Amino acid sequence: GLSQNVPVLPPLRYPCDVLLSRVDRHLHVSQGDEHHRLLLPHSPPSLALAVSANPLKLDPSSPSTLTPPSQPLCSLLTRPLLSISAYAPLSLLDIAYNALQPVFYSTPRALGGLGLEPHAIGNALAVLGLSNGVFQAFCFPRMIKAWGVRKTYLVGIASAAPVFVCFPAMSAVVRMEERAALQTREEPALSAPLLVMLAFQLLLTLLLNT
Repeated sequence: GLSQNVPVLPPLRYPCDVLLSRVDRHLHVSQGDEHHRLLLPHSPPSLALAVSANPLKLDPSSPSTLTPPSQPLCSLLTRPLLSISAYAPLSLLDIAYNALQPVFYSTPRALGGLGLEPHAIGNALAVLGLSNGVFQAFCFPRMIKAWGVRKTYLVGIASAAPVFVCFPAMSAVVRMEERAALQTREEPALSAPLLVMLAFQLLLTLLLNT
């Protein structure tokens, strides 16, 4: 009764299988004169005539068909490469400062360093890290809005010069204090000029980390 009126549907096939079967049925490749012609299913007659009138010619001896055309060197200067080249000097200066800072702090005063204890160095680095986080969260967005990305980047690069100049300046002050301490036989400590230069250096480090 009812089952006889229901048509029997063919088994389901994936769309890719149907497309491949159609392409296999309509693929014609001519073997003579190295002319290759591809007729896609349901292609209009005008397209078929255009393909047959202008077949693709493959010449193995021609270098244009075997190797891609050479690109100029300036084509490599894409936006990611420019971004990397702009970040590289800033990162180099930041890493150099982070490597030199604890060494200078721990160097004995007789050699021109600050001669700080390990816990004092840790406290100074902790204060610098906390200040850097606060600066990046609240001050850096305002700098970007006021100056723009390019000017902010140039300010960060320019701040590296006085940051590294502070090391020999503080070393000269330490040597002067050591010579004065030998005459008075007093225990040297961080003087006010050293504290001012140290605070100035740490302040400029926030700009370098931007």
